[in-house]
Amino acid sequence: MKAYLIITTLAAVAIVVATQHSMELTLAAAALWILLMLLLWILRRNMEVVFTNFSQTVSFANESPRVT
Repeated sequence: MKAYLIITTLAAVAIVVATQHSMELTLAAAALWILLMLLLWILRRNMEVVFTNFSQTVSFANESPRVT
């Protein structure tokens, strides 16, 4: 989470620099960078939820008695 905050802060600084120097291309690149970081953060959180659910399912399957 700390790395995400640092990267987002750097992207925000890039946007401020871009607007001060009127560099539209840099502004667009910084905005895309922030969107990419948000997407990766959301995907990572979703994968953590999926992994947690999968781990619980596997542990439940290992604990349940086998039917023969």
